[in-house]
Amino acid sequence: MARLLIFLVFISCVISDSGAQSAKAVELSSEPSHRAVDAEFGVYQAFDVEVAPHGATPLHWHRHDSICVTLGDADIREEIEGKRPVELKLKDGDVRFIPGTFAHIERNLSDQPFHSLTIELLNGRAGQKSLRRKSKQIFPGGSVETLFVRDRVRLSEIYLDPGASSPSSDYEGQTLVVPITNVNLQGEINGWEPMTGKFSRGYIGLLPEGYKNLGEKPARFVTLVFEK
Repeated sequence: MARLLIFLVFISCVISDSGAQSAKAVELSSEPSHRAVDAEFGVYQAFDVEVAPHGATPLHWHRHDSICVTLGDADIREEIEGKRPVELKLKDGDVRFIPGTFAHIERNLSDQPFHSLTIELLNGRAGQKSLRRKSKQIFPGGSVETLFVRDRVRLSEIYLDPGASSPSSDYEGQTLVVPITNVNLQGEINGWEPMTGKFSRGYIGLLPEGYKNLGEKPARFVTLVFEK
């Protein structure tokens, strides 16, 4: 299984002589590289992000904490207002937790498009740095690694061989599935009828916890569970 790196990027917006520049920053919903793909009012909003080779976004705001899942290797430079630029070399499937609030330009240094999914967490406290982490659970044919739990949101990476199943769950909260590979999954909560979903790489879908890989290839995906 490809290595998954978690980048904890703690960012604060600096209010200084750059105030005039801040006024020019656009809201995320108006930034053309961020295409809204899903939303739950007051809980989250999700964006499909694509930046052309050697292209850049305009200066834009991130006013909430967010999860970013990289799709494909990438070489980008984060130009955060009031901070020194930082270059990031990302691998396919890397997950970053990015606290708000800040304005930045995202610059693609690669010859390939930069593609990612950004999920903003709307009901948390922006900028809070504490994370509660859990250990990795390994079972026959797969693993579930809880990357962190924060503000009633649990983020996990799941890997399943063909035919393998993850532990079932009694939890009835809303669960987002973000495939890193194309997946054909069956989701089940104890006491409920199973549900199935075929999700393409990078598609954001809803499917309850307790998964079985119905496909012929290994499945790798990220889940976000939102407590009620």
